[in-house]
Amino acid sequence: MGELTESVQRATYGGAIVEVEHLVKRYRKGKANAVDGISFSVRRGEFFAFLGPNGAGKTTTLRAIAGIIAPTRGRISIAGHELATQPVEAKRRLAFIPDEPQLFEYLTVEEHLRFVGRMYGVADAPARIPPRPAPRTQPCPRWRPRRAAPRRCGCGAGDLDA
Repeated sequence: MGELTESVQRATYGGAIVEVEHLVKRYRKGKANAVDGISFSVRRGEFFAFLGPNGAGKTTTLRAIAGIIAPTRGRISIAGHELATQPVEAKRRLAFIPDEPQLFEYLTVEEHLRFVGRMYGVADAPARIPPRPAPRTQPCPRWRPRRAAPRRCGCGAGDLDA
């Protein structure tokens, strides 16, 4: 059986793309669990969101699903691949962009995606990530010199001083 066929069979097994069972995360100094036994699944084509107050465990759960932090207990599966035993295969099938990508503060989004794609061996990453358009070297052709405050022309060339 081909790799693609196996991948599709795993992804459709149980109908869930993401499965989380009895996830618990306890930090060493914490007196309570950051995540306390959450279970859910996300099927192909579904949208899923975490809603809750600060400290409810939303970010901790997402970081555990992405493999950034290890859960204290529980099971996470991405497209049929167990995160604990097949971390690279699971991460190849998951896109995760944190709200604060602190490690790559100076990379553009394109550079970050290309780096992560290479790191996890995503063979078709270059084809899936469109290149960023080259910056303009000349002002917008609609710009006419006049004495006025800086303005935007609306074509993406940026602010133009008169």
